[in-house]
Amino acid sequence: MRPEALLQRKIRDHIAKLGLRTVACSNGAVLAGDGRARAIQMNTLKALGLTPGYPDLIVYGPDARIGHIECKIEGEKQEPKQIEVEAWLTAWGHKYAVCRSLADVDETFSKWGWV
Repeated sequence: MRPEALLQRKIRDHIAKLGLRTVACSNGAVLAGDGRARAIQMNTLKALGLTPGYPDLIVYGPDARIGHIECKIEGEKQEPKQIEVEAWLTAWGHKYAVCRSLADVDETFSKWGWV
């Protein structure tokens, strides 16, 4: 399993222990088949609403709280599409954070006023 996937799993477990729910957005899923088959699958997924750059996790809490978390391991930076999605989410008033550790999650929730 990739290091970023392991981090995402740890973050989801941590958030669950805090009594919040998460939904994963599998934009980074590995598609099956040859190049042509993958292109067809990707075009179908995009037509159904897949948005390149969308954050890894949507976090739901009581009182209509919704936040978005992009999981990144240390040293990794957001891709241009991720920066673009962060910009429109935050411009519309949505919560967004890049988290590289469980401490980042706790700091984020504190900043958001969720703890």
